[in-house]
Amino acid sequence: MSSTPTASDDTQRSAERSHAPERVPLTHRVNVEPSVLRGMTVTEAKVMAAISIPVCLLLGLVLLLFTGLWQLMLLPAIFGPIAALWFGSAKLQDLKRGRPDGYYTQALHLWFTRKGLSKSRFLTYHGQWSLGRSLPFSLSHLLDPQAGRSLWRRLARLRRTPHES
Repeated sequence: MSSTPTASDDTQRSAERSHAPERVPLTHRVNVEPSVLRGMTVTEAKVMAAISIPVCLLLGLVLLLFTGLWQLMLLPAIFGPIAALWFGSAKLQDLKRGRPDGYYTQALHLWFTRKGLSKSRFLTYHGQWSLGRSLPFSLSHLLDPQAGRSLWRRLARLRRTPHES
């Protein structure tokens, strides 16, 4: 027996490769911002840093005023945003669990819209949509007490005595 591969071995290997499943690209991740720290995206990290840096600088300024040591101003200014990013990303990780991508960005935008701080990018119509035609039947639930022809009203009519009607 020789240890050199034969032509039949090569054709067998190529046939096995042709039956192997193809790798499909992850197209559902194309339009999603990648996470950088414990599930937090770059945009969320920027927002968290933009909030935590001034707060930590203010805390450092208060420490400077009380102690007179300028070195104590640097401690919260340097380590405060790092700690805020680390613990904030853990909190965001718990909040985002099970939600679709971009859920909190949209929820925050809708909150700003309701407060009048920004213009809505979404359809925010509050009311009934009309189909332009009426249906020959009711879409209300049979046991719904608010509906006009509900079971409750029919039963109430049946229970009335003859002298009440």
